[in-house]
Amino acid sequence: MPVAVETPREGSWCLHVRAWTHVKHRYAPTVTSPERLALVSILDTCTAS
Repeated sequence: MPVAVETPREGSWCLHVRAWTHVKHRYAPTVTSPERLALVSILDTCTAS
């Protein structure tokens, strides 16, 4: 999930961002600064589960 292509349903952002970070970690460990900031910003709103 490129950061610019967030799912339209805000309620599913956490699920998508968690999945995206898993993919990035496994297959493409490079993350740009803007991408990292956006991912962290979204993850900061997620509850632990």
